[in-house]
Amino acid sequence: MVAKTLDAFISTIKTEGAARLNRFKVLVFNPVSKQSQYDELVCLYCEQAALPSITYASQPTRTFGDQREVVYERTFETLNLTFLIDRQFKVKEYFDVWGDLIINPRTRLCGFYDDYARNIQIIAQDLKDNDIYTTWVYEAYPKSIAAINLDNNSKEVAKLQVTFNYKYHVNSTHPSPSENAFGEPTKVFARGQGKLDLQYELLSNVLDVPDTYLNNFDEFQRAINDSLAISNIERQGQIVGTGIASLYNKLT
Repeated sequence: MVAKTLDAFISTIKTEGAARLNRFKVLVFNPVSKQSQYDELVCLYCEQAALPSITYASQPTRTFGDQREVVYERTFETLNLTFLIDRQFKVKEYFDVWGDLIINPRTRLCGFYDDYARNIQIIAQDLKDNDIYTTWVYEAYPKSIAAINLDNNSKEVAKLQVTFNYKYHVNSTHPSPSENAFGEPTKVFARGQGKLDLQYELLSNVLDVPDTYLNNFDEFQRAINDSLAISNIERQGQIVGTGIASLYNKLT
């Protein structure tokens, strides 16, 4: 039995192969026109990237008998990207300008979130440069831009490490998550006076994302909860009928 399993493993590796860490590309979707000329350069000089992690926060819940860990939230870790720096330091300048949008170096005022949040796409490829696995990182911006240590004794190429905060990410085996029926935003683009807006693409209008999704997410989530037709199930220790409103009507 072990021999057959080993033979199957060897056969699969020979025919299917294994993913390579050095086959990837990174795309930054930048709506700022004066920086757009450097987008391709920055993506080309990305030396190291990571498919970002996700953590599910849970809490112990006991409804009957043994307690269990119930998930109540997901959290997204920061994203680290490392870039080689070109001879004219355009890659460094790119992030300098991006940082100026976060906090204006002259007025010391914080910028508008919509002006500095951008989407990043990380794509894993095969040996033939075919896109295999894609991660869309939404509303990303530099949390920290690392120092560059200059050294007279060093012959290494200058590198820049940037750590990004972001709202959330979506993984897909396709180049774009637009096939997602849950209405994930697919791009951030410039509109009006340099402001950014989120465009939502839905499959066959399965869901209609209202303005409250952007303006008041708590209200949006409560509306979703109230509209779910869940019949007397136990969720995180609370009995839920067809929503908070209907449960209130039943009790009254």
